[in-house]
Amino acid sequence: MMDTADLTQPLTPHQADRLDADILAWHETNSAAELAYGYRTGGQDAVLRGDIDAACFLFTQAYVFALRADLLDIADSLWLNLKSFGREA
Repeated sequence: MMDTADLTQPLTPHQADRLDADILAWHETNSAAELAYGYRTGGQDAVLRGDIDAACFLFTQAYVFALRADLLDIADSLWLNLKSFGREA
């Protein structure tokens, strides 16, 4: 998995395709932590592309998997992202 903690520009088409394939594989193996990071990366990419609805959908998926994986710092960060976009009370 690529390191995208500080994603500063949108993913290339090749990187986006790889992320999609990784996410499908992680679903097959129930890898909650990897799914949390993968969906977060997808959300960051969507923000950089200006697609806030897609970003919030992906951040929500990441949030659920972060909670399942007990990645509470990541879950908190994702919750703050959702709140900043008006998607969480």
